[in-house]
Amino acid sequence: MNTDPNGAGRDRPAVGPADEAATAPELGATSAPTADAASTSSSPGQAEQLPGVGAGEPEPPEGAPGAGAKAPTRTVKKTASASKPANLRELIERVYRDPAGRPVRMSRTGLSALVVTSGADALSPQWLSDLARKDPLLRVPPRLLAWAATLKPSDPVQQALIELTHRVLAIHPIYRHYVANPTGTDPDQPPFASSAKVADAAKKVTSESLDVDPSAYRDAQRGLLRDNAVISFALLWVLRGQWTSAQFIAEMTDAVWSRPTTEAVSNADIAVALVTAGERQALNHLVGHFLRELRKLSAQLNQAGNETSAERQRAQRSESENLALREAIASERSHSESLAEQVTALTAEIEAERKSRFVDTSHMVDDYEILRTQVIRRLGSQVELLGDGLHALRSGSTPVAEEFVDRALTAIQQEIGRLKELGGAR
Repeated sequence: MNTDPNGAGRDRPAVGPADEAATAPELGATSAPTADAASTSSSPGQAEQLPGVGAGEPEPPEGAPGAGAKAPTRTVKKTASASKPANLRELIERVYRDPAGRPVRMSRTGLSALVVTSGADALSPQWLSDLARKDPLLRVPPRLLAWAATLKPSDPVQQALIELTHRVLAIHPIYRHYVANPTGTDPDQPPFASSAKVADAAKKVTSESLDVDPSAYRDAQRGLLRDNAVISFALLWVLRGQWTSAQFIAEMTDAVWSRPTTEAVSNADIAVALVTAGERQALNHLVGHFLRELRKLSAQLNQAGNETSAERQRAQRSESENLALREAIASERSHSESLAEQVTALTAEIEAERKSRFVDTSHMVDDYEILRTQVIRRLGSQVELLGDGLHALRSGSTPVAEEFVDRALTAIQQEIGRLKELGGAR
């Protein structure tokens, strides 16, 4: 790793002072990429080529139409300054000179050998703004991050590329319009958390916000901007160790790769596209990922089938128990209704008996009053008769006294007999 004469590259892996850079969206805490992130790196010494991220069209395969035809030749003077940039800033400016043109190719060795310069203007807001203005469709950030993925996490060039891309993205209307909390310190306004949110933010961008002519920003350009924005975000998230390769593939599948197309594609078209793809290693990664996902889903399906069978048996047992309980409840309900009928009948009998006892009591009270009156009257008359007999006895008229006493005793005995007859009748 070369450094400038002032040793700027030794202090920190950045291309300029942070206090002079534009505010960047907080897309993940800076950390070393995970082991899975290495799957996005190309082999040592391989030139940068990232299909699908604005890197240009791949060469036609041998035997395909146009194969073997030589591209228009351009005379390039192979001076040291033209063929190989001296430092990272020069490489960045060369890439941004024509974002839509043929991509600049750099090997891992060439990238790692670049000098990371610093100074007052290294990451100045004006320079970053000029770069962003030249690339409204974000063609360059995926290329820079693809280069960064080929380097080791400890390489200052990788950190410089990540930081530069981070800051350039922050200037773009997608992130400036959507991210109200670039540092992630406000819990009520979290930064981006998924590729879907980036894609949604891309839909809000207009030609006016991009400062381009409306005729130059149609459906094709909108789709390209959305894809480049999602790819940039996803690569940055992987390089900062926030996503594994499996998460990266899942996010890209949802946001970019699985988008339906209105074009009719035959089986032969699909087969040719697969066998002529320039990055077979990428296809291997995708196939391996989806095979693993398929195995996981198969295992989950088998487990779900077993659980479904167990739940079905449990449901059958519950249904049998429920049927038995319904029969028991019906029997108890019938018994309860029978008891209720008996209670109703007994209640009616008790009420009738109560009314009958009330009537009998009334009659008994009447009879008692009548009998009491009769007894008092009879006993009163006999008391008078006995009084007369006592008076006759004192007067010496014993026969008269005996007659009065006899008459009184007879009357009393008759009354006693009548009372006994009344008691026996009841």
